[in-house]
Amino acid sequence: MPRLRQLIDRVDATAERGFTLVELLIYGLLLLVVLGVVGGMLISTQAVGTQVRESTETTSQAQLAAESVTAGIRNASAFQVADLADDQVVMARVAGGGEPITWRCMAWYYSDADQAIYQHQSTSPFAQPTSAADVAGWQLLASGIVPTSLPGVFKRVNNQLEVAFEGRSPGSSAVTVSSSAAVRAQVWEAAPCF
Repeated sequence: MPRLRQLIDRVDATAERGFTLVELLIYGLLLLVVLGVVGGMLISTQAVGTQVRESTETTSQAQLAAESVTAGIRNASAFQVADLADDQVVMARVAGGGEPITWRCMAWYYSDADQAIYQHQSTSPFAQPTSAADVAGWQLLASGIVPTSLPGVFKRVNNQLEVAFEGRSPGSSAVTVSSSAAVRAQVWEAAPCF
């Protein structure tokens, strides 16, 4: 019986002893390694998420700008493209929806300095902008816009407008947009817009 008692006492002493300092250090180091790996994965995932968000926003802005211009030209009775040093402006007389047809004057301005496309529309005529300062109150359609070919992003070929540019944002690849639209109106009518 004393041997059994000694064995039980030895097991009880071991159970109450706890962890040694070396064991605690090893467990702590293992915990740090696991947290480091998980933290690195989390940071990497956030960086990729930010890049995807920026790329998606750039793509959306570029497509919106191209669609705005091409839809306007398809519904226009006339348009003109003016080169202003490094900038460009497209002026158009555009039909609105509904019966009877209402006409409005629309313009799209590419600013090389701002690398942006702006839009403006009005039911009454307005002066053609001659610099980026003239479009201060206009709606920004897209930023980070760079022409894919020179000169500019707009090119007129007969009654058709070609739009070609790259949308760029920091940390993501460029998005190339190329589109064209033709005036569908049977009669070319520019007055009173330009």
